[in-house]
Amino acid sequence: MIDSIWSDIKSTFDQQKNVVSKLILANIIVFVLINGGSYNFTYLICYVTKVDFNTVLNFFSLPIHLEELIWKPWTLLTYGFLHEGFWHIFFNLIFLYFFGNILEEYLGSKKLLTVFFVGIVLSALIETMAFQVLRYAIHSYPDGHTIGASGAVMAIMAASATLLPDFQIRFIVFNIKLKYIFLFYFLIDLFSLSNGANWGGHIAHLGGAIFGYLYIRDIYRNTVIDNFISRFTALFKPKAKMKITHRKESPKPSNTNTKQQRYGRPNQQEIDSILDKISQSGYDSLTKNEKELLFAASHED
Repeated sequence: MIDSIWSDIKSTFDQQKNVVSKLILANIIVFVLINGGSYNFTYLICYVTKVDFNTVLNFFSLPIHLEELIWKPWTLLTYGFLHEGFWHIFFNLIFLYFFGNILEEYLGSKKLLTVFFVGIVLSALIETMAFQVLRYAIHSYPDGHTIGASGAVMAIMAASATLLPDFQIRFIVFNIKLKYIFLFYFLIDLFSLSNGANWGGHIAHLGGAIFGYLYIRDIYRNTVIDNFISRFTALFKPKAKMKITHRKESPKPSNTNTKQQRYGRPNQQEIDSILDKISQSGYDSLTKNEKELLFAASHED
């Protein structure tokens, strides 16, 4: 049985395009290691190091104190894979599954990962900055840490609802549009700010939602965010070694190959035009060729 489970996990990670499943599985693995019974991975660390459980957990959680965050920058990412209990992770992963698969299908794996990870970091920074404002506004500063992927999930929900607002998901016995699902949860977070309960969490959710919306609007316009992220990540990529090769003259492609190449590698101007059309008239207004171009672009490495 264990071999079968391990084979399924390995198969999921081996799939190049199934990014949503990988993110879900990563969250589940971390959850089991942290919360999986009395003798979980965290318990073993505490037992060996003689350190309190909360101390270990806080090492990976996002601190709301800016002074502490400066010395724990890794928590800007690690907090997004920690969850407090079953229902916390359950609802996050349910929404990640439905909205994430939609976003991956229409925009591809790379953009989904961009929304997820930038959503995690940006929502954390927004929450931290909000607490700094609160600190100087009311001269009171609570203590605590933040965990959970809710900010990133809200970013994905907002991006999906902005890209395909009229796309419908089956909910028990009726269909409901993405824009209404997103609007419902956005308003809950907005109105929940007044009661003070989980104030920082609601700020993080709203920050993630705003980023998801702006990211899709930016794709429609000039991809400033994408270009910035690409240049930033390029700083950490090793430079490829130069290779000298002798190019042989290849025969001219046939009409069939030319057509396949056209639909296999659409240019950015064509994609922008298609996304603009989706924004104005919806996905159903696309022609068959436009749908093929969008599909090819979303599955291009």
